[in-house]
Amino acid sequence: MKVVLLNVKYSPNLGDGIIAECFEHALRAAVPRLDVSSCDLAGRTDFQSRNPGLRSLVLGVMGMLPSSLRSPALASLVRYQLKSHALDHYRWHLRDADIAVIGGGQLIADAGLNFPLKISSAVEIARQNGARVAIFGAGVGQHVSGKGKALFRAAFDPGLEAVGLRDELSLERWNAMFDTPRASLVHDPGMLASDLYPAEKRRADRVKPRVGLGITDPNILRLHADTGEGAHDTDWISRYADLACTLTGEGFAVSLFTNGATNDQSCAAKVYRRIQSRLADAGDVSLRARPERPDQLASMIAGFDAVIAHRLHANIVAFSYGVPHIGLHWDSKMTGFFDGKGRSRYLIGCDTLSQEEKIVPLLRSALSEGISPFQLAVAKRSTREAIVRFANALLGDEHVAQARAG
Repeated sequence: MKVVLLNVKYSPNLGDGIIAECFEHALRAAVPRLDVSSCDLAGRTDFQSRNPGLRSLVLGVMGMLPSSLRSPALASLVRYQLKSHALDHYRWHLRDADIAVIGGGQLIADAGLNFPLKISSAVEIARQNGARVAIFGAGVGQHVSGKGKALFRAAFDPGLEAVGLRDELSLERWNAMFDTPRASLVHDPGMLASDLYPAEKRRADRVKPRVGLGITDPNILRLHADTGEGAHDTDWISRYADLACTLTGEGFAVSLFTNGATNDQSCAAKVYRRIQSRLADAGDVSLRARPERPDQLASMIAGFDAVIAHRLHANIVAFSYGVPHIGLHWDSKMTGFFDGKGRSRYLIGCDTLSQEEKIVPLLRSALSEGISPFQLAVAKRSTREAIVRFANALLGDEHVAQARAG
C-alpha cells in the first residue's frame, strides 16, 4: 500500500520539512510495511535552495505590490510553475499511489491561489490514477477567495476519506466552507520533533539563559498574514534589534536564528549588524548559521533556554522539546496553536516588543513556569494515537494488522 503525502516538505522554511518528516516517521511506526513518501507541491526534490537570490527578489517585489495586483501576479507565477514542471512532478510521484494525503502546514489557504491551484491539480492527478484522498494535520486560512473556494471544492467534493485539522480555528473554517466530511481535531505532526530528532539536554550551568530570537523576513509577514497585526510594520529590523538589546541588558544571552529560508537569514544578518552598531559590547548576541536540514533546525531550537519567534514551527518544535516559548503574533494560525496548548498569554502583539516592562517579565514567567512534562507527554501521545487512528481509517483495521504482521 503506497501513501503519498502532498505537502511542502522541501520548503526553504524547514518547519515544513519537520512536519513532513515527523508525519512520515509516525505513519511508518503505525504501519511498518507502509510505503510512505512525500510529493512537494512546489515541485522541489531536496532541501537545497534553488536560486535563493531570485526568490528573495520575487518576495520583495510581491511584498511591495498592492493587494489588488499582488494576488493576480502570484497566481500567474503559480500557473507558470505548474506548467513548467510541477504537473510532471505530481504525475511521477502519484503514478502508483493508493492514497494521497494532503498533510501538514497551512495548506487550505489562499495567497494568490497558490495552494488552491496546486492542490486541485495534484488531487485531480491522484484521482485519475485511482488514488483515494484524505487530509491530516493541515491548517485552514482565514481568507479564501471565491476562486480559491471553487478550486478546493472541486478537489474535495468527489469525496475525502478523512479530514484531520490541527486547531479549533481550522475546524470552524473547514466546517463553514465545506459541507462534508466533518473534520476532526488532531495535533500537528511537528509535535513529535523531539521523538524523531533526539537532542542533548540543555546545559543547566549557564550563567545567562540563552534566548533564541527567531527572525522572519517582513515580506513573508506581508504576503502570508491573514490578520494584518504587525504584518505591515515598516521597521522590523529595529524592532528585533530593540528586543535583543533589551534582553541583553536584562542579563540574557541572545542567539538570532531562522527556520532556514535564505531571505530570513539575510534579514537576521541585518538585525545583527544593527545590534553591533548600537552595543559597545555585543558579545552576548550571536548570529546562528542557517540550518540546512530539518534535524539541524530542531537541534538548534532544542539547545535554547527559551524561544521568541514569529514562525509557528519554531514555537511547536520548542514546545516539543519542553523549551519555554513566546510567539509573535502575525497570523491566526499562531492563535490556533497557542490557544490549543493553553499558552495564549505567551502570544504577544508586535507593540509589546519595545515595552521592556512587559516583555521581560513575560519571558521570566515563561522560564519559571516552563512546559508541563505531563501536558507535553499527553500532547505527544495524542499525536501518535491520532495518526494510528488515521491509518486505521484509511487502510482498514484488517489491512493494518496484516501489514504489521509482515
